Amino acid sequence: MTIQCPNCSSCAVQPSSYKSLAERALTLLFLHPFRCRHCTHRFFELVTRSERRALLRNRLAAKTEQAFAVLHSEF
Repeated sequence: MTIQCPNCSSCAVQPSSYKSLAERALTLLFLHPFRCRHCTHRFFELVTRSERRALLRNRLAAKTEQAFAVLHSEF
């Protein structure tokens, strides 16, 4: 699943945190907050909870891989 920013059409988006109880309630309608890493636009996208979790896992895996690459290059 690829999510694009509606503002700049970038695919570099990440799940954003919930800012209120109302935003948390939107998850019942499968609307989850995302933020573009290029233009910082925050928006809601229609995704299932499992799809959002997969995006979070992929982002964490990418950050971990980058950290190991930095550590490996220092030695």
